[in-house]
Amino acid sequence: MTLTIVPSELMRPQPLFSLCGLTRIETSVLADKLMYEKWYLQDKWRDMDTINKFIYRYFSWAEETPFSLPYRIGFFDGVLVFREIIPHETCGMMLKLWNKKLWGPTLAREARNMIDLIMEKFDLRDIDTASGDPGSPKMVRGLGFEIKEVKKDGFIWNGEAYDEFNFIKRREQCRVQEIRQPTLQEHPQM
Repeated sequence: MTLTIVPSELMRPQPLFSLCGLTRIETSVLADKLMYEKWYLQDKWRDMDTINKFIYRYFSWAEETPFSLPYRIGFFDGVLVFREIIPHETCGMMLKLWNKKLWGPTLAREARNMIDLIMEKFDLRDIDTASGDPGSPKMVRGLGFEIKEVKKDGFIWNGEAYDEFNFIKRREQCRVQEIRQPTLQEHPQM
């Protein structure tokens, strides 16, 4: 049995984000969002059996599931999931925000800080994410991602094809800054 201990600074690293397991009601809300909200999941993944397996895989912390860190945004206004984390290598990310009123400079800054923190704590070389939403390139650029590729008509929702955007954030794009202690020469009064 593998037991993963989550460092305390990852439990609630930003005011709007808290590490979560989902209540039964939240699981139901998330399943409905994934099933019925445009841009959340492609047709090939949109059946309740697959969605429930997905939620179990990324929100349960069960021994047989890959290591993931799911965060609740606000009072369950969305989720930010770092999925299948492989330390010193990579992970995927899913950001779903159903309370669009929250999107703004504060949430963008906190999300970017979260992403940078996860990259630092797990020494990741990159994080990837994808979306069919035409507005996603602008949003994820603000989080430090760049377009890795665009799959023409790669995202199918309700039988209609849309371009699928695949994004990547590489370690060198991370803004985590080292905290340096001042020297006595810089602050002689110490």
